[in-house]
Amino acid sequence: MDCSICLNTMDTNSNDTDSNNSVFTLKSCRHQYHYGCIHRWLQTNATCPICRDFVHQVLPCRLITNKLFPSLAYKRGFFKILLEDKTINFSGDGINITRISFFKIFSIKLMNYSIIFDVRYPGIKAKFIQFKFSNPNVSLRIFNFLNETLNDIYIESVRTTE
Repeated sequence: MDCSICLNTMDTNSNDTDSNNSVFTLKSCRHQYHYGCIHRWLQTNATCPICRDFVHQVLPCRLITNKLFPSLAYKRGFFKILLEDKTINFSGDGINITRISFFKIFSIKLMNYSIIFDVRYPGIKAKFIQFKFSNPNVSLRIFNFLNETLNDIYIESVRTTE
C-alpha cells in the first residue's frame, strides 16, 4: 500500500512507532498515511486527503472578544468539535473557556479566516462568538462541516417531532 500524500510505500507490518514513516490511521475514515506526512498535512488542512472527511482534532485559533478591535482583544487557544456531546469547545492554557451546544446555535457565518456563531439562549439576547483560524482553507472546511452537521441535527429533530 502507498501513502497517498508522498506516494511512497508504507510498511503496515512495521512495529516502529517512533518513525515518521510509521503508518497512521485516521479515526474518522480509517485511511492510512505515513505519520510524518499526515502530521504535516493536518497543520494546514482539517480534512482527510483522500475523502475530504473532517478530521476531528484540536485546532489552534483565536477567540475574538472585541468586535471593534479584533487584533487587540482576543484569546489564543484551541477549537475542538465534540460530535458525541454535540458541542464546540474552546480552551486555552488547559482551561475550558467557551462551550457551545449545537442546539443553541442559531446561525453561523464565514468571514475570511473566521467563523462567527450566533448563539441564542432563552431569555438572553443573541451572543456572537467569533473564532479566527490561521488558514482560510481550515476555516472553510470547518464551516462546511458544521453546516452539514447542524442541518442533519435539524432534520433529525423535525423527524422526531412528527
